[in-house]
Amino acid sequence: MCSEGVLQVEELSKGVESITKVDFKHPLIKEFVPKQLSERTHDQAEATTTTSIAVKAIKVTLLYMPSHLLLPVFRPCGHSKASMLEQGAVREAITKYVKTMELVPQDNPSSPGFLL
Repeated sequence: MCSEGVLQVEELSKGVESITKVDFKHPLIKEFVPKQLSERTHDQAEATTTTSIAVKAIKVTLLYMPSHLLLPVFRPCGHSKASMLEQGAVREAITKYVKTMELVPQDNPSSPGFLL
């Protein structure tokens, strides 16, 4: 690609080569179509005239990973440092830790303050 003038590569630091310039006006770049994309577009051009294309929705889930400092809280529930936990598992582990360490006042368990 460098010999055709499409890319310019320079050694910015010793042993590390980086692409510093891409010529987007070069005919090789303008004419480039990925093989899978070109096959799909040809097949889809025929299919879209009669049917619609189904799109799958992506589900994003927030996961938590306990650090080594929080292992005393999560270990009684069977979790390790490498465990990926959903919000419910984190809540369950913290609730269990608070109950086993008796950090809730016995006279008023609904009070928001913990005994420190």
